This record gives sequence, C-alpha cells and structure tokens, in this order.
Amino acid sequence: MNINSPKQMIAYFYGELQIKPYINRSSGRPTTDAVALSRIAKKRTKGSREAKIILKMRKLSKLSGTYFNVPIDSDDVLRCSYKIAGTDSGRLSSASTFFGTGTNLQNQPPVFKHFLHAQKGFYLFEPDLAKAEAHVVAYLCQDHAMIEAFNSGIDIHTFNASKIFDVPMDKVSKWQRSIGKRVVHASNYKMGPKTFSDQLAKDNIFIAEGECGKLLRAYTNRFPKLPRWHKDIEKEVMNTRTLHNLFGRPKKYLKAIDGAVVRSACSYKPQSSVAEVLNRGMIKMYDDPDLWKNGDGIHMNLTVHDSVMVSLPILPQGNAEIFTQVAARITEHLTHEFIFRGQEFSIGVDGKVGFVWGDMEELPDFKLETVKPVFTKLGLL
Repeated sequence: MNINSPKQMIAYFYGELQIKPYINRSSGRPTTDAVALSRIAKKRTKGSREAKIILKMRKLSKLSGTYFNVPIDSDDVLRCSYKIAGTDSGRLSSASTFFGTGTNLQNQPPVFKHFLHAQKGFYLFEPDLAKAEAHVVAYLCQDHAMIEAFNSGIDIHTFNASKIFDVPMDKVSKWQRSIGKRVVHASNYKMGPKTFSDQLAKDNIFIAEGECGKLLRAYTNRFPKLPRWHKDIEKEVMNTRTLHNLFGRPKKYLKAIDGAVVRSACSYKPQSSVAEVLNRGMIKMYDDPDLWKNGDGIHMNLTVHDSVMVSLPILPQGNAEIFTQVAARITEHLTHEFIFRGQEFSIGVDGKVGFVWGDMEELPDFKLETVKPVFTKLGLL
C-alpha cells in the first residue's frame, strides 16, 4: 500500500478492517491523518499494530524528505531566512532561504540536531530562558505553590513530575520527568485529554485518553489556581476581545469565541511575554560592542522559541574565562524584571555548550568553577 494515499488508507482501515471511520471536522469526510491513526494505534485492537507501523514510516519519511535531504549552501552551512511578520505571539518564524537552500531551523527534531555541527574553529553556546513560560504562568495565575517552587531553585520539572505521579523527587524516573513536562505544558494551555493523547501518539508515545485525563487532573488538583486563571482569560476575551502580554502588547480576537480560541488565548500572555524578552534581548546583544570585539566575537546563528544559538571562536587559551564574560553579558541582555500585581520576578538563564547541537553539555550557571570541568571534557581547556 501507499501509506500516503488517503484513498488506500481509508479502504484498508475503514473498509477491509471495518473500523468505525474518524471524520475530519472541516471536510466532514473520513480521514486517516496522524490524529486518526494515533487513535487507532491506541486501541490495541485490529489495525492498531499497522497504524503504529504507518505512523513510524510517515515520521521517518518526513525526517528524510523535510530534514535530511534539505539542500545546504556551497560552504556546507545550513541557513534559513526569517519571516518579517513572525507569529501572533511575537516569536520569530523561519523558512528556507531565498535561494532555495536551508529550511525552518526552529522546529528541528532532536535526531536531526545530532547532524548539525559548529563551523570549524568555533563551538556552540545556547543560552536558554529556563522554564520560561511555566514561570510566567505561575505569576499570572498567582499560584503560590508554583511560585515557591520556582523561587526555591529546585529542578522544577522533577518537582512537577513528583506531584503528578505522586512519588518522592528522588524517585522520579527520566520517563516521568519527560512526561511531566508535557503534562505541565498541556495543562497550562487548557489542552484536553483527547488532544493531549493525540499529541503524544504523534511522537509514538501511546497513553490512553483516560490515563491522560488522570495525569492532567493530577497536576491541576495540585495547583487549583491554574483552572481559575483559565476562566479569567476566557472572561477577558469574551468581554474585551483583546489580551495584553506583560509588556502591554495587544492581541485582538475577532473570531467567534470557542474552545480553540480560548486555548489560544491561554497561551498568548506567557508565550508572547517570553518571546518579547528574547527578541529584546537579541537586539541588545546585537547592539553590544563588547560581544563583537575585533570582528571575532560571537556569531548569532538562530533563535529557537526560548533560546538563542551563538557560535564562539576557539581561542589558543582562555576559552573558559572569555566564555564566562560573554555568558554574563548575554545573561544580562536576556534578563528582564517583570512586575505583576506588585510582585517582581525574572526568568533565569541557563544554557548548553558543545560542538554538535544534538549533543551539548548543560550548564546550570556560568560561573568559572562550573564551566571549567565542562570545557575540559570538551577539550576547550
């Protein structure tokens, strides 16, 4: 069968196997898109094994066609172009270059990042606004338990996973921490169990809708002010049709207010506020002469939602010392003091360094005593 042929897929799953068809809401016709196949895959009945195989084949086909076979420039550099309008949230948006090379560099799958190396004579540094959107949500909904967790300095993802799975923090597994991050993101933006289950299935993580509902409730039950904030956002959109992020930037909602619009509205304030911190920070970086000394300073490569990727030259000596100075300047530019309902807060900055985007060493801070062991491991000392 041709796995990309809707006609053949519909004939097999809904004809030969007699599975009740999933209907596309827009067209009103049967569909075998990723969502439909993921729901079949989760049923553990006839057709579920085939659906899983097809989902995996489609994913590998997309990796090959969209990423691994992308044309690069003659100097072996993968580039992109940025769309001037960006996105509704203020995040930058990228695509292939005007010459037909490159691709969107902001939604790269993790496996592809292992093939993206620093240019010769440079290493990569990716400063990241740590847990940025969840941090903003904590203050927007005024949930003191969330705020305290961020202020305590503990690993917030492990902390949340311990609450969601009801296990001690030192017993949280890598899988639980990973799923916990997804649960928090889904909960913050009012995602329902069915949609959450479908999103996981697209990444070959098959968790039943009922179990997804339990995970989402486990989080919101621990942080009851979150669903109240969702209701406040819905009322604000219904009454004013306009939301403002923490910088005062407005977004108008002109469509009929339905569930999809409300979910989009819940994401606007945190996503847009974080995007603006990053965008303003990059402008400050670009305007900072100390980062561009003698023309051999940092190279700004790209931005990925909550982070910036830069290249730093490998020096004969003093790499760690120079790095700490550069990292301190970048941290200063990416730090913004918010004031919300009389409370001051800022989003922390951590980062990664290395030679391959998909295999970077994490740096919780940029102090010299933290940096030196990592640079020794990378051969930069």
